[in-house]
Amino acid sequence: MATRAKPHSRRRPRVDKPATQPWTPLVLDIDKYGGRWIASQRGRIVAVGDSYEEIDAAVKKLGIEDDVILTQVPTTGAFVY
Repeated sequence: MATRAKPHSRRRPRVDKPATQPWTPLVLDIDKYGGRWIASQRGRIVAVGDSYEEIDAAVKKLGIEDDVILTQVPTTGAFVY
């Protein structure tokens, strides 16, 4: 009688994903960035500009357009959390 291999022996080896960095809150200084556009990547501001087109061009120049969040900073202290 032939025996079959156990199912777990035919599985592909598990490849662990690299550890991600912990979440970092992004604190925006309204006096410094109020009314401007910012690009943030993993909780850090990587580019600042006065218009969306300017900040988009800066992010594309850095080559990180798929890994950033573009945000227009309000001019007052009114935030929605």
